[in-house]
Amino acid sequence: MEICQAEKTDIAKLAALAKLTYSQAFGHTFSASDLASHLAKQLSPESFAKVLAEDTVLLAKRDDRLLGFVQFGTADNADFATETATSNDQELR
Repeated sequence: MEICQAEKTDIAKLAALAKLTYSQAFGHTFSASDLASHLAKQLSPESFAKVLAEDTVLLAKRDDRLLGFVQFGTADNADFATETATSNDQELR
């Protein structure tokens, strides 16, 4: 298995995997139309293009097949109820 940073050429595969795994994990909690809307808005190739511009995305690959990914970036103070994040703090998204 290879771990590497996502690049623009990975966006289509990344979006496809995200849609598949999200649908499998959470699809049962949405109506079909709401799920389709969420996937189109939040997990589209255009969404991942913005993510790659702002955050770090690491991919797990084997034989050019995408197995998984992790996204992290600068911590957002809105996510911390009792602590204050600094510009050096990172969070998984």
